[in-house]
This record gives sequence, C-alpha cells and structure tokens, in this order.
Amino acid sequence: MPTFNPDGDYQNPWKLDEGLPTDFEATVKDVEFFFDPKYGNGAVLLAVMTLGRLDGEADVETRYAMGPGWTPVGNQRAIHDNGKNVMKNTQYGQFIARVLELVPESVLRGRDPRTADGFKDLTFYWERETKSYEFQKDGQTIKGESSRLFPTKFLGVGGSQATLDFTETSEPTETVSAGGIEVVLPARLAAEVKALAKTLTYNDWGNKVLQLDGAIGFDALIKAVSQEAFYNGLR
Repeated sequence: MPTFNPDGDYQNPWKLDEGLPTDFEATVKDVEFFFDPKYGNGAVLLAVMTLGRLDGEADVETRYAMGPGWTPVGNQRAIHDNGKNVMKNTQYGQFIARVLELVPESVLRGRDPRTADGFKDLTFYWERETKSYEFQKDGQTIKGESSRLFPTKFLGVGGSQATLDFTETSEPTETVSAGGIEVVLPARLAAEVKALAKTLTYNDWGNKVLQLDGAIGFDALIKAVSQEAFYNGLR
C-alpha cells in the first residue's frame, strides 16, 4: 500500500476545502438592508454587502446583523424605531468599529452607515474571523463556532490591482513636507495632491486624493490625509 502523505506537493484528493473565502482584497460594491426568514426568524435586519474582489474572482457576499428595532426603507436605508444609532455590540456595530479604526475621518465625512452609500467604493483587505458561542435552549447547552469577514487594512477609495501595485514601479519621487508631516510620493502624485489642496475643502480634498490613480494602498499617504495639519500645510 503506498504511503499517504497529506502534506505532499501533489494535490491531495482527501483534503477538504474551506468553501468560504478567508482573506482577500475587495471593494464594497453595494450594501442592502433586508430581513431574511432564515436568520433570526426574519425578525433581525441585516446589512448585506457585496464585495468586488480585486483578484478577479467572483463577488463575495457578507452579512451583519443590526440588532432589534431596525426597519429597511427600500432596502437602501435603515431606520431605528426609537431613532437610535447602531449598537456597538451587534455584528454591524463591530464592523463599523473596525472601519473607524482603519479609515481616515476625512474619508468618512458625509457618509452614513445606515445608508446603502455608507461604505460604497471603500477598499479593504478582508479576513475571516472565527468566534466561539454558547447558549441555552430548551434546557440544553448549544455550542459552536461562527465565522464572519472583517476588514483588517484600508486600501483606499475604489480599487484595481494596477493601482495597488504602483509602489513597485521606478517612478521618480518627491518628498512632500507639510504640517510637520513628511511623505515620499511619486512626483506625479505629489503634484496632484498639492494642487488639489489649493482649491478644495479638507473633506473634498481627502476624498479626491484617495481616488487619484496610484493612491490606493499607499499607507503613508492615507495616514497623511487623515491629518488636517498636512492639508493646511499644503494650502
């Protein structure tokens, strides 16, 4: 009988695939709010996102429960019966908390997480996280694990693999110093960043800069854009 090596270089026909995508780069293409009778007996509103993968693979759908008291308006907006904001201990609240940690304030200004456009066109690196649960039902203890996608790195507004890889080119660079912040940028991008600061408000400038060709995935620029002192120094 041949030796069975599950860690060999060949394709092992006995190895099981996860079935669910675990980590990838993707842009939020669409968000809808609706009830699903298969979740919480159809009583819990879900925020359902469609993620467009930058590697060209099929779109991925991810869902976050919003908690009780929420009602959809045309699937494009969610309103709470008592006018409350999203609770931080809900799945959607945990997602929003991650976004607040990763995305510059200037990018989020003017957006509303309770609407379909709240996260549209934001590009992240996503990872699937697993969490154990335990609860009582009909006198029995129910244990298990659930998994959900969360963003772990902000890559910018919009997205394509061509722009994400721009840092690997030999394009001439320029050091931009403003507001006590120093960033090394491709010369072309530096010129655009400085020119836009002369004509736009801070909020509009931040959104426009992160949509420039070559800006997506450039961490130093994203951090600089989140500092209003950098913008003021360019004025």
